[in-house]
Amino acid sequence: MPHISIPEHPFRPVSALAPDPALLDSFAEAYARERSGKPLEMMRFLFGFLPIRLFDNLLDPGAPEALPGDGSPWLMFLSGYFGGVWLRAELVRAQPDGLFASHKAPPNPEALEPIAARVSDGIDAARGEGAEALAYTERCFPDLVKNFGYNLGYMLEILERPPQGLSASKDMVRAGGLLWAEYENPRLSALEGLRDSAKRLSSASDAGWRELAEPLPASQEAELARGRQVWSSGISVQGFGPEAYAQLLDVSASFLEVVQAVALTAATALAENDIPAARRAAQANALLAPWLGTYSLGLMDGSREGGEVLLPSFDGSN
Repeated sequence: MPHISIPEHPFRPVSALAPDPALLDSFAEAYARERSGKPLEMMRFLFGFLPIRLFDNLLDPGAPEALPGDGSPWLMFLSGYFGGVWLRAELVRAQPDGLFASHKAPPNPEALEPIAARVSDGIDAARGEGAEALAYTERCFPDLVKNFGYNLGYMLEILERPPQGLSASKDMVRAGGLLWAEYENPRLSALEGLRDSAKRLSSASDAGWRELAEPLPASQEAELARGRQVWSSGISVQGFGPEAYAQLLDVSASFLEVVQAVALTAATALAENDIPAARRAAQANALLAPWLGTYSLGLMDGSREGGEVLLPSFDGSN
């Protein structure tokens, strides 16, 4: 069974992000089985396979309503934080005079507290009364729409303007309407089961879906434009090598699929007054909090500048 070694890092998980190495190793074992003897690649595992498998389990309507292991938020802490550390290193390498090269502030360990609070809020709502799960989902839904719009815009931007000398398939991700994108190689199986929800949202064929859909086009389009703008001005993929660019496309598509599926699960809950869907959406949003929040912390972590960027590794080998 593969074992994962985690290098020293400045953030120590707090109560809602309690470590669960056994759960992490169980996902590594599943990844090794899927690889069927091929080399294990940490970035593909930590930034792609792990979150996709975890959210597929969580968003499946036939799955248990409890989180699949108390350590799930910690897994997303690892995926998010080290994903941010990796991307920062690539941005600094590609653009040594850019925005991130000039930011060398040490990380603030207290920054984990509000992230942990969001994890607890989502889990508590999912495990509380049905009305509580629905109310929580309603509060989170606008941010899920914005998150989807921003990441779709960012993804389209880096696909359409690849690093000089490189190319990417424009069909890797295509915009498809409200809370919908099409993928050349989709990985999140839960998303296919939400296709009907996306159609009902776009057609707004009944009152529940129509009321929910009314403010969404303006919000999604505004964030899509912002995602494009951010990644065409202060940040870009220019200077990335082929491996780093391919890895960024891979992790970005994985994240977009997950956000899309969580948002559509939330939409289904609100339009249909569907309490089980609201519980799934609340649980999933509880895991998005550390994935996105610690990614931002890793991206801004200048404590290792000039030194080797260490990621978790299989069997203790960096």
